[in-house]
Amino acid sequence: MIEQFAESNVVDIYDVATNQWSVTQLPRLSGRDLGVTSLGDKIIFANGGLLDIYDVTSGLWTTQSYSTSRVSVALVTIGQSALIAGGLIGNDASNLVEIYNTATNQWSLAHLSQPRYLMTATTVGQMTLFAGGLTKEGSNEVLSSTVDIYNQDTNQWLTSRLPQVDGAFQDLRAPISAVRTGKKVLFAGDGSNHVDIYNTEFINTPPTTTGIHNQTVLIGQSINIDLASAFSDAQTPSSLSLSTSGLPLGLGLINTTITGVPATTGTTSITVTAADPGGLSVNTSFSLTVQASGQNTSLSLLVPTYDCQTGAFRFNTIGGDGSPIEYYAVPGITGWTTNPNQFVDAETRTAADAQPITLKARQNGQEVMLVRDIRAVCPVSSAPFAITGVNTMSCQAITATERRLTFTPQYRGLTSEPFSFSVVNEMLPTSAAGPYNLRLYTDNPIITLKAQQGNLVASYSYNWLAVCSSPARSGSGEVTTGLAIKVLGNPVTGQTAEVEISGVTDQSVQINLADMQGKSVHTQRIEQAGAVERVSLSLGASNGVLLLQVSTPTQCQQVKLLRTN
Repeated sequence: MIEQFAESNVVDIYDVATNQWSVTQLPRLSGRDLGVTSLGDKIIFANGGLLDIYDVTSGLWTTQSYSTSRVSVALVTIGQSALIAGGLIGNDASNLVEIYNTATNQWSLAHLSQPRYLMTATTVGQMTLFAGGLTKEGSNEVLSSTVDIYNQDTNQWLTSRLPQVDGAFQDLRAPISAVRTGKKVLFAGDGSNHVDIYNTEFINTPPTTTGIHNQTVLIGQSINIDLASAFSDAQTPSSLSLSTSGLPLGLGLINTTITGVPATTGTTSITVTAADPGGLSVNTSFSLTVQASGQNTSLSLLVPTYDCQTGAFRFNTIGGDGSPIEYYAVPGITGWTTNPNQFVDAETRTAADAQPITLKARQNGQEVMLVRDIRAVCPVSSAPFAITGVNTMSCQAITATERRLTFTPQYRGLTSEPFSFSVVNEMLPTSAAGPYNLRLYTDNPIITLKAQQGNLVASYSYNWLAVCSSPARSGSGEVTTGLAIKVLGNPVTGQTAEVEISGVTDQSVQINLADMQGKSVHTQRIEQAGAVERVSLSLGASNGVLLLQVSTPTQCQQVKLLRTN
């Protein structure tokens, strides 16, 4: 813990492990209303355009400057970045946010929705909240109810307000303090007995879009373009409202489908907007080309529309005489059919050695063909990269409120691309494969794991305290109460491991087997377990120590397996 006193450059350092105090000095800063935050083993102080950064491990100071000299700023860290927000420039409040990436040593800029100073700032997961503070109306100081929310994952800003009671803001005060607990933030302080509780789980984020492919049709030909699959929304996926602009004569939007018969030729740019119930929206545009019936009399197959993740597949054609078209695609899609909307089967979608797909279309005796290499379009490595779970290897009590945690994340879609792993606000990025060790406090029961592979980023909310609190132990035997796991033969010498699971009658059971680097070896789910469930776990080519995790909605156990050949 580091305490910094007003009008002084003295820093008192308290080591909680040794119960000892030491003293150092800020090399450049002094005064009051300093911003202060921590990032890994570094403590950062900000004021007047200067950053003094103290390395707790080495005891050394480094310095940085930010572009605009301000006092009474809010300083907070998220991931690898420090955010310096608001403050006073002379007598004027500022809305400037300067973002310093400590890993790249790069700066970027953003802006608050309202200029203010003496704010409080805190981080929950990937969300940073800047709340309250003072703003200026002329020469008068005015209390602010604004809460600006920065989402690091989407690089987007949202605005909220402290709550109202009986028509008056109950917490117009400055400065205020904020503390997080789980996914909630509590605001309190400075002369008020109110505590405002903000639940970040209910933060509304804008919809997203995967885009819409350009389309070509014949004049007089009936068309139906389904737009629903092009948009998604984290909070209200089934409640998006779609609107369009630029539709040519003869076409209209019915629910989520553009339908009708185009009446004029030419190419039109159509914009589709998806809005959620909270008023946030996203839009995308595509071109629709309407050709005259005599412009292209030969039927041709175009590149199909394909979703690598869901397997949704649509035949696209151009030309022809307007009569019904039949479609065909092998392997793994469909025999002859008049329905252009199909799905690629799971084996063809995921197999590394999947064969090219042969597409055919025919109309009144005319047959055309197109060969498409599905693996070139959707490499297996492009399957969604994700953190799918965590193997908790040990959880040691240090004090009544502190634990030493050892764990290994489980991943899907790992490739040979550069990889790093971090824990938001707890551990800086590392390329080490794990296991990882953290010292955590019980008032922070859920931590956010973050992994980056190439340009892909995955995150996972890990309720470590719930796992630590369950009666689990690692080994080849059984637990004494509740969920019990028994490995029938450990070490394992064959291609499968036989496991008995008991004590979870009528509960859903999730089974995850991974190697020591967190790579998934086998997953299985039992929707409703019997008194004793015997399962066979495929071990594939894995060798050495494997971690078996069996979990129910209320319990979690880990067992080590030794696979030898």
